[in-house]
Amino acid sequence: MPAALRQGKYVDVVKVYPTITLLKGRAKLSGGRTVTVNGTVYTPGKIVVATGSLPWAPPVAGLAEAGYLNSTDALSLPELPASLLVIGAGAIGLELGQLFARFGVRVMILEGGPHVAGAEEPEIGKALTEYLAAGKVRVCTGVKIARVERVGQEYRVHAEIDRKPETCVAEQLLVATGRR
Repeated sequence: MPAALRQGKYVDVVKVYPTITLLKGRAKLSGGRTVTVNGTVYTPGKIVVATGSLPWAPPVAGLAEAGYLNSTDALSLPELPASLLVIGAGAIGLELGQLFARFGVRVMILEGGPHVAGAEEPEIGKALTEYLAAGKVRVCTGVKIARVERVGQEYRVHAEIDRKPETCVAEQLLVATGRR
């Protein structure tokens, strides 16, 4: 599904503009106004290099070993989990947390910053937290994650929440801490 969305959002849109040529492949800027793509040299008026980005995960003990979902993986799950832990309360973490909650999944969102939607004003974060709480999403801010582990069919996130140690447990773990 994410690949189809990307196709519709970017690739199909370019087709509407006859003056834009989309080239896919290995490219090398050759100096001046030339670019070589898959061995063919082009001299366009303008060049846009869209390398894309990859999901980024924080350096948390055990996270890589436990495995986790990124935003693309989460949208490709064959079935809904009973519960979901979300690390990161930016736009993607909040959006996917709410989406899964509306489908009946028990969701808990963990954010290291002082409020959700950290790029926004604190009042917006407070309003979003209240809105999510009304939808039965537990949101925790100021969280310090110590380590992550997978035990059997569940994920365990060992963290400090409200200055107290807590182990958060869920069937799935989504890391939505940005892209790089």
